[in-house]
Amino acid sequence: MIKLPGFWTVFEILNNLFEGFLLIWFIDNVLILKGKSRAPFYLFSLLSAGILSLWLFVEPLTLEMAFSDSWIYIVLIIYIALFYRNGWHVKLLWLCVIWIFVNSALSLVYYVFSFMAGLPFEVLLEPNYFRLAVVILSNIVLFLLLYFIVRLYRPMKQREYVATPPGIALFLINLAAITIQEFIFNLYPQGEVTVILFMMTNLLTVFICIMSLVLYKIIYHYAEESALVERIKAQRQEMEKRLEEIRGIYSYVQKTQHDFRKHIEVIERMIADGNTEEGQAYLEEIESKMKNLFSTGCIALDSALTVKEEIMNANGINFLYELCDLKKHPLSDSDFCTIIMNLLDNAIEGISRHEEDLSEGYIRLDIRHIHDMLMIRCENPCMLLPLRKERTRFVSEKRSSGHGLGINIIEDIVKEADGTCSFNQENGTFTAVVNLRYKEGE
Repeated sequence: MIKLPGFWTVFEILNNLFEGFLLIWFIDNVLILKGKSRAPFYLFSLLSAGILSLWLFVEPLTLEMAFSDSWIYIVLIIYIALFYRNGWHVKLLWLCVIWIFVNSALSLVYYVFSFMAGLPFEVLLEPNYFRLAVVILSNIVLFLLLYFIVRLYRPMKQREYVATPPGIALFLINLAAITIQEFIFNLYPQGEVTVILFMMTNLLTVFICIMSLVLYKIIYHYAEESALVERIKAQRQEMEKRLEEIRGIYSYVQKTQHDFRKHIEVIERMIADGNTEEGQAYLEEIESKMKNLFSTGCIALDSALTVKEEIMNANGINFLYELCDLKKHPLSDSDFCTIIMNLLDNAIEGISRHEEDLSEGYIRLDIRHIHDMLMIRCENPCMLLPLRKERTRFVSEKRSSGHGLGINIIEDIVKEADGTCSFNQENGTFTAVVNLRYKEGE
């Protein structure tokens, strides 16, 4: 049986719909969503509103219900656990933030309105115009608070840099503040605490929550800068490595050009003396010593592939490849070579971890045009998995300095180019696939 008149029932349901959508919207803007479907967002928003409205059909509104409805947090926990990929410590931290700000915003508005109107809290729970004003004002305050937090912290949801220990510490600090807040909330209706103590507790809880968010942002930016410095260092090392490889190719070409005329003279002399068979054998010997020079149309890539093939040959790794014309590709030569070379470096590293003979290893590189996309696929055997996925990024198990950033560098370049990349380890094979979209006119 509905205990409130029809107008107030409809008003409370609309109010709960707003709060349900607001809480889910807030979560959606501070955590990293697993998929792209919006169906769960609307479903759980309606479910949250329904949970908030249950008391309308059970019993009259009480002071405890006005400030806290624990069932709504069960819905939020399920929603966050199923559809967001952040670490559990970050999820719990944001749940605490929601709890604190929802309860504190309501209590602040109720107290200020009660003080200014000279009315007890109980009057504001009855179906009258005072309650109408309080509910609307509290929703405005709550929306502004959550919107302000979203503006500050939404840019930080792209990557998760806060490690587990500091995240747990921040969560526990907020959990302690919530425990104190709930303890005072439970004592206040019985008149065991004063209004001043009640409000001071709320203000203290909000202060603790704000300070924890400030610390969260400081820790995040420090970790982000540290990761950036490490990536820049790795990129510098990689550029130096690529430069050394190109120098090696340049030296080889110079040496080949220097020796080419001498070889021609020897072969001409053999032919002139009638030693055709010896000349043919000499020519085959020279050809066997020459490196295979690639000709994709991208000079930088051709040089880099030549170097990598020499490294693979030295280690007995079979290099299989199918390359298309790369005179035009969606990236700069530097970024394009960085992707290919990191893929090959990771493949060589993966094969080197085999307990079997390296000669059984292979690397298959395919680069081809598919409609308006350039698809890069690299495959190699990998019995010992060198990579594990930690939250949103792949992390290498390699311990030496400078390692473990190759996949992350690929992800950064591909993301900036609005492409896609995927990495899969299955049945002893590691497969990396990168898709790059050509710009219009290319």
